[in-house]
Amino acid sequence: MFPVFAESSFSAENMHPLPAAEHFTRSGRLHRQIQGLPDGVQVAVSAAKRGAC
Repeated sequence: MFPVFAESSFSAENMHPLPAAEHFTRSGRLHRQIQGLPDGVQVAVSAAKRGAC
């Protein structure tokens, strides 16, 4: 997954390879949860351990 948050940097240490299906499932869940929020709003995101989703 690409780091998409302000504190993260685009570097190898921040890359976490996932199977494509898992990546799109997680991304889709996040997008559905934040759709409709105004641009610039801050959100808190927590990640479940792999396999817990």
